[in-house]
Amino acid sequence: MKNKLDKNLRGMLFLGLTLVMASSFTQKIYSLGVKEKTRESVAQALSIAGEKIGYRRINLDPRLVALTGEELKYVNLNIDIALKTIIKPEHTDREKLKVIYDYVVENLTYDYSTVNNSAYQALKQRRTMCAGYSQLFYLMSKRAGFDVSYVIGEAGNDLHIWNKIKLGEDNYYIDTTWASKDIAKRYEYFLIDANSLSKTHTWK
Repeated sequence: MKNKLDKNLRGMLFLGLTLVMASSFTQKIYSLGVKEKTRESVAQALSIAGEKIGYRRINLDPRLVALTGEELKYVNLNIDIALKTIIKPEHTDREKLKVIYDYVVENLTYDYSTVNNSAYQALKQRRTMCAGYSQLFYLMSKRAGFDVSYVIGEAGNDLHIWNKIKLGEDNYYIDTTWASKDIAKRYEYFLIDANSLSKTHTWK
């Protein structure tokens, strides 16, 4: 009984700390001068703590999502299958990015539970949050040979994650999460420039 109670208390503490770390307020404190390495160390510590008590962490940074060997194998296998299906030899780089973008947007549904939040859950459950959307797009684009990265900021008054991609000599942004939430406006978030994206998103 005591062990079960201790686990519940640890679980509540972990969840509370994770929510605090994921809050906009905490992110603003980080932006005032906390070193990136320190932020990553704290997030990693929460990830390890969560795993020990049986929780899947709420992802604070998609670069820190810890996939097990089996999960990574599953993700890579499914990405390879998808890319062979959607990318054609005659596609230009822009067309390749478009079919990857379409694949992510059309195959995933936004998950408000905060549980499904990685590329593995995105592919396995077909439901995920922004970290899962951006991580899947990142891994697929990287696998296809593109220079892609993550952007962490705010959108709609919430902490949000999307992607930045280099096409030719220019940098663009891609937000598959927002495209998925509003299919009618899906291509407003495909290869969008910084000035246009800044109307709805904020980042350093």
